[in-house]
Amino acid sequence: MGKTLSTAQLSQELIALWGTGGQVEPFSRRFRQFDLAAAYDVVAEVARLRRELGERTVGRKIGFTNRSIWGQLGIAAPIWNFIYDTTVRETVASPSIKIAGMPEPRIEPEMVLHLASAPVLSK
Repeated sequence: MGKTLSTAQLSQELIALWGTGGQVEPFSRRFRQFDLAAAYDVVAEVARLRRELGERTVGRKIGFTNRSIWGQLGIAAPIWNFIYDTTVRETVASPSIKIAGMPEPRIEPEMVLHLASAPVLSK
């Protein structure tokens, strides 16, 4: 990653930031060589740390599925991250969500599917 912090250091930075409402400059701006592969290394380490804190991964959030914006973003496929039991809320008649500690709270409706088992990959 060039002028860099380790995957562990970057992951710790994100864990420390969680729930504070604070933001940092994107790693891809701070570290010239921080690429998608490095980002997924951080994703894996953050997931490990969150599991150590007792959180459970319950699925994945797939982002940037609209191919028309990929060129603007410099990506060639959708990206993903884990979702956790602490970040998913079931819809109820009168939903109430605390937004304190969120840096940019937004409403983003999502469709969540629960599969009985992982899909079989075909070649």
